[in-house]
Amino acid sequence: MTSSAIPESNPSSSPRGHSQSERDSSNRKKHKGPRLAYRKSRTGCQRCRARRVKCDETRPVCRNCHRHGIPCVYDRPAREIQSRPLQPSSSDPSNIELRLLHHFTLVASATMPGAQLKRVKDCWSIDVPRLAFGNKPLLHAVFAISALHLSKANPNEAGLLDIHCNFLEQALREHRLCIGGITTQTADAVCFTSILLQVDVFATLQNHTVVSSENFSEWMRLVRGSVAVFDAALEIARHNTHPASTWCIIDTFPIPLRTNSDAGAFSFLLPTALDDEDNDTALEAYRGAVAHINATWQAMEAKEHPQVTCRRIMVFPLFVIIEFMDLLENRRPRALVQIQAAIPPGRSSPTATGAASSSLM
Repeated sequence: MTSSAIPESNPSSSPRGHSQSERDSSNRKKHKGPRLAYRKSRTGCQRCRARRVKCDETRPVCRNCHRHGIPCVYDRPAREIQSRPLQPSSSDPSNIELRLLHHFTLVASATMPGAQLKRVKDCWSIDVPRLAFGNKPLLHAVFAISALHLSKANPNEAGLLDIHCNFLEQALREHRLCIGGITTQTADAVCFTSILLQVDVFATLQNHTVVSSENFSEWMRLVRGSVAVFDAALEIARHNTHPASTWCIIDTFPIPLRTNSDAGAFSFLLPTALDDEDNDTALEAYRGAVAHINATWQAMEAKEHPQVTCRRIMVFPLFVIIEFMDLLENRRPRALVQIQAAIPPGRSSPTATGAASSSLM
């Protein structure tokens, strides 16, 4: 009887109305530091929202995705109050990549060198986009060249040149990594990426009214360096069961011009006497460059298709000896004048104006 009169222990009947475990949990919460608050991004990219991290919403690639080197996808409209320096005002922010791919497939691909031939045009408009779906360097190169082409067709549309620079930077960075480990799966894409990067640099040279010797040297190094990349990639591609699509571009390259010592109308570009700093090798370099310029001009006079002539101009660095690049990098006046005649900026010279105006954007 006595024991039955003693009430059972009940946590709810304690003076404070809390159990010991509840009091311990409360104490742990008191000692825990404050949680850092941040503004949730409701219009950020898919990955940042999935990871529940703040997205800076920079388009087309946010800072987080750029740092990790992964695709950045926006599927929600951006807020009007935010600035989008990399976003054309006339485009849907979530569809800029689709717009670039669509423009490349239907429009820009037709301006690529050699696209006057149907099989080359089909290669650029069908094969290259298909390859790009599985190769990030090529995809970003496609986006870059498409944005550059759009910027020329729509000069008043803000943001296109920034988008071009953004994708070009990604393509260059990823391409350098890719050529270090070419496989049978990536060989074809590596070749097309190299071509697009050359086209991009060449078209950019044409856009400037004043081009520095550094810009020309960079372009010449890129063209000459691509030869080794092509050789390595095509050697690996030989082991594929299907021939590489790049052969369509290589097989249709125009017949090499006869580059003899005839300077023709461009003889004024040659020295009448050797300067103090020149030697026989320098003279050979000057003559080779002028011979190619003259032969290209003669092809244009013979009404060669502009896109064929443009392909010749693009490979000018392969038709001069390596010493010409040394003269150019040393800012030798005659080399600077000759390169301006071969690849004139601003489309003001007869040598490349007609070719570049209908090709390479």
